[in-house]
Amino acid sequence: MDRTQQGASPGAEQDSGQAWRMAVAVAVCLVVSSPALSLYTSGVFMKPVVEALGWSRGGFSAASAIGGLTAAFAAPFIGRLVDRKGARFTLLLGVPLMACGFFLTAGLAHSPATYMAFAVLGGLVAPVQSSMPYARIIVGWFTKRRGLALGVALSGVGVGAAVAPRISQILIEQHGWRFAHAMLGVAVLVIAYPVILLALKAPTPQAKTAPSAAPAPGAGGVSVRQALKSRIFWVMAFGFFTNAAAVNGAVVHLPALITDRGHSPGLAATIAGLFGVTMLLGRLMAGWFVDRHAASKVAFWLFVPVTAALLVLATGVGGVPVIIACAVCVGIAMGAEIDLVALLVSRNFGLAHFSEIYGYQLLLFTIGIALGPAILGRVFDQHGGYGPGLVGLAAASLVGALALLSLGEPAPPAPI
Repeated sequence: MDRTQQGASPGAEQDSGQAWRMAVAVAVCLVVSSPALSLYTSGVFMKPVVEALGWSRGGFSAASAIGGLTAAFAAPFIGRLVDRKGARFTLLLGVPLMACGFFLTAGLAHSPATYMAFAVLGGLVAPVQSSMPYARIIVGWFTKRRGLALGVALSGVGVGAAVAPRISQILIEQHGWRFAHAMLGVAVLVIAYPVILLALKAPTPQAKTAPSAAPAPGAGGVSVRQALKSRIFWVMAFGFFTNAAAVNGAVVHLPALITDRGHSPGLAATIAGLFGVTMLLGRLMAGWFVDRHAASKVAFWLFVPVTAALLVLATGVGGVPVIIACAVCVGIAMGAEIDLVALLVSRNFGLAHFSEIYGYQLLLFTIGIALGPAILGRVFDQHGGYGPGLVGLAAASLVGALALLSLGEPAPPAPI
C-alpha cells in the first residue's frame, strides 16, 4: 500500500489545477493568520507595550500565554464546527471576529488587566484563522502530494511572519503601538476575507475522479474517542508540545535578547523577520521530504538543530552572524511543525474527524506555544538573563524530537 494514500479523501482528484489553486488561495489567507499577526509580532510589541502600560516582560509574556491557552482550549470546539459545518462557513464567521479583537486591544487596552482580558477574547477566535480549517481544505483536495501541498498552502504563515514584524516595527516607530495593532485587524479584513468569500471551497463531486473510483484507504478514519485513546496520539502530542515550547520561546524573546546585547531594535526586527523566510523554507522542505520519507524521521532531523541553536544562544558567544544562524535553525523547525501535525493526523487517523482530532493536537501544541515564552520570561525576571531558560528549552526540544522519531511509519487508520 502506498502510504501517501492513507487518509485520503474518497476519490479526490490528485494534483489537479483546481486543487493547486486552492493551495495558493489558502497561502494568501494565511499571510494574515493568527500566528503570523499575533505570535510573530509579539516580540516587537513587547517593549512598547510594557513601557506604555507600566508592565514587566514576564507579565506581557503571561498575557500572551493566557491568550494562547484560551486558543488551545477553543481549538477542538472550532475543529468540531469545521467538521460539521465546513471550513468556509467557519472562516466567514470567525475572521471578522478576529479583526475586532485587534481593534479592541488597540483602542481600549489601557492597563495590564484590560490588555490581558482582550488577549483572552482574541484567543477564543484565534484558531479560526489558524492552519486548522485551511488544512482541512487541503487534505480534502490532495492525496498523492499532500505533504508538498500542505507546505505550499501553509507557507502563507511564513510570508506573514517574515513581513509582519518589520511592518509592525515601522508602524510602531512612526505612529505608536496602538495604531500598529489596529492595522493588523485591517490586514485580516482586506487580505483574507475577500479570498475566503470568493475563492475557497471544499472538493465537490465534480472535482473528483470517476464515480467508480474506489475510496482510498483510511478515507473514513477513526473516531475522536479512538484517536484520544491511542498511543500514537499522545506521543505526537508530547513531541510537538515540547518543540513548540522551545521554538516559540526563542521566537518571542529573541528580539529582546538581541537589543539586550546592544543591537538596535531595527536589527532585532529584521532578524525576527528571518523567522518568516526560514519558516517558509522549513514548510517546503518538510512537505517535499514527507512525501518520500517517514514523517517521524523528517521531524527528528528538522528539530534536533533547535537544541544546538538554543544552547548557542544561551552561551552568548558570537555576534550577529551566529544569532542569524540560530534564527535560521529555529525558523526551519517552526515552519515544519504544524505541517507535520496535519500530515500525521491525516495519515494516522483519517479524515472523518480530522479537524476535531487536529484541534486536540493543536490544544496541546498551543499550550506549548504559550508556556515556552512565559517560562522564558519568568526565568529572565528571576535571573536577569535568558541563559538558564534557553538551556531548559534546548533539553525539551531534544526529548521531543526523540519521541517523534519513535513513531516510525504510520499504519492505515482503522475504520470507525
